[in-house]
Amino acid sequence: MLSLPVIGRSMLPTLRPATDEILISPIDDLDDLRELDIVAVRDRDGNLLVHRLIKKDGDQLLLRGDGNVRNRKEETVAADQVIGVVTEIRRDGRLLPDPRSDASRREIARWLRLPKLLRRLHIRLLTLLNPQPK
Repeated sequence: MLSLPVIGRSMLPTLRPATDEILISPIDDLDDLRELDIVAVRDRDGNLLVHRLIKKDGDQLLLRGDGNVRNRKEETVAADQVIGVVTEIRRDGRLLPDPRSDASRREIARWLRLPKLLRRLHIRLLTLLNPQPK
């Protein structure tokens, strides 16, 4: 298991920089991943990327950050790039609900169904209220 602070805003509102810490747990088999899991992978440049699993297609995974609303930036990664899945989120030291629970999945599914404009406004408001430290 690997515990890391959240850096960057691509997973807003689910993961917030400066206040959140995530626990990444290894997975034994790609079949252990479900759509809407938050997955940690190494990108082609070797950087750590933590994004939402949108779709599995064989050994290919389609990922997108919850906060990537404007450009719908999606990444396709191979199974061998997967480091693990986020199993715990702490905000200001307080444990949040299990990100793999059915309740969390329903919540993120509602978020993803919101109109883009509402999601963009919500993210902008979060960004203004919680500026990322430099």
